Parts: sequence; C-alpha cells; structure tokens
Amino acid sequence: MEEVKEQDEYHPSDHTESMKMRADATLSTSTSSGAVPKQKSILSSFVAITPYEKCSKRSKYVLPGRKYFSKTALPQLYEECRGKLENNLRNVRYFATTTDIWSSRTSEPYMSLTIHYIDEEWALQSRCSQTAFYPDNHTAKILTAGP
Repeated sequence: MEEVKEQDEYHPSDHTESMKMRADATLSTSTSSGAVPKQKSILSSFVAITPYEKCSKRSKYVLPGRKYFSKTALPQLYEECRGKLENNLRNVRYFATTTDIWSSRTSEPYMSLTIHYIDEEWALQSRCSQTAFYPDNHTAKILTAGP
C-alpha cells in the first residue's frame, strides 16, 4: 500500500485515472453468472494496451525530405560553420596549412586543405577549410603544375 501512496503523491491525476480504468476493465470482463471470462489472445492483449494506432493522425510530425536537407538544412549548416571559422581566424597571427589527397568509400578522389593554429588559450586547433573533388592523377608533376 506504501507504493500506491507514493505514486499517488507524485502523479495524482494519472494515478486516479489509471485506477478508474482498471476498475472499469474489471467490471466489463466479469460476467453475471460468475463464470471465468474467456482468455484473450496475445495479439488482442497487445492491441488493447497500445497507446494509439499506427495509422492514427495523433502524430503531426512529418519527416523532412531530401530536398529540405539539400536546399535548406545543409546550406544553412555550412554558412553557420563557415561563419564560426571566420570569427575564430580573425585574431590568428600565425598559422600553417597542410593538404591531403584521399579517396572516399566509393573510391572518388578528394583534396582537403587544413589550417593549423594556436588559439588564445594556447591550444592547438586544426580546421578543414576546404575539400574538393580532385579527379586528376596524383603525380608530383600534376600536383606542382597547379590549376
């Protein structure tokens, strides 16, 4: 009885509602002749306790499509990250850059430019400032020739 009292203190309206539902369920399943009611199937028992139907209009959230991400979300995230990087680099006096050519999981070649600097708290920071598709061969002659 102590558990019931504790639950009642924290969620009185929920507790009262659930006790009422339990009493109503007990009354509806009992029969006037005193016979034991027929046991429900597992499926009907799970359906009875499901909070809402899967096809109900209860949830109004619509998952955004690919156009939303490609036209809105990703460009917005790009501008936000670019702005943060520009603000961080405004006060940097000395920096170093490195470049790397790498292949994606689908074997497409890319080149990345990374900037390295020490911030105001003397912590080494590294940020990728650009990544671009690089379809040419990765030979020294082609790399030194430039664009």
